[in-house]
Amino acid sequence: MSNNFINDERLLLARGQIRGATVRNIFGYQSALTTALRPAWEVAAAYTYPTGSGLAMTVESTSTSDNGKTVLIQGLDSDYNDKTQTVTLNSASAPVTELFFRINDVILTSGTTNVGTITLKNAGTTYAGIRIGDGRNQASIYTVPANREFYLYRIDAFGNDSTAIKPLVFRNFTQNSNGQQYNVARTTFFGNMNIQRRIPFKYSEKTDIQFQLATLVGSHEGAVFGEGYLVSKPVNRYVY
Repeated sequence: MSNNFINDERLLLARGQIRGATVRNIFGYQSALTTALRPAWEVAAAYTYPTGSGLAMTVESTSTSDNGKTVLIQGLDSDYNDKTQTVTLNSASAPVTELFFRINDVILTSGTTNVGTITLKNAGTTYAGIRIGDGRNQASIYTVPANREFYLYRIDAFGNDSTAIKPLVFRNFTQNSNGQQYNVARTTFFGNMNIQRRIPFKYSEKTDIQFQLATLVGSHEGAVFGEGYLVSKPVNRYVY
């Protein structure tokens, strides 16, 4: 094996050998996209962010076969600092005692996979979910934690409209901690959109990101994948 391969920064990053840097993938899927631009996630609707200082939520499954399985919630508090909690599913709604201001990942950590649909809710509003058999959420939604930066290298999107044979619409939505919103990089594509950035695009700390999709007509499935690096500020290039 050549030294160039061993010292490839991308490989070192994937192996967790660059201090202060990790790989971050943002991937989402929705089976019933419509003509309204929205992130691809578990609910066929626009996404609502938690408000205030964060929300107390409950986790539940549509199947009692998931009782006793554990779910890891990874998100942020109202200062955009990392926050996690592991919850055990039961026949009722399992309480999430931590207050979450943002949710980035929901991952089943025991029990092979989920038999039912798992949802994370507050007052009837769903903030994250896991489809049957997925084992984790698949949402093209991510918020950059405090004191870190996200550098986007690649976006792929896919759509399948076998009847109307129309393109899919893509848009990149961002929102900073002051509520300022930007809707950029809108484009249409047939089948597959692939964007390989020669220079990575920087997202600052506390930025909400949504890779949004919409159909041109009708309703059909679509998926979007983003790949990049999450790094501490300032960027530290030293290798362990």
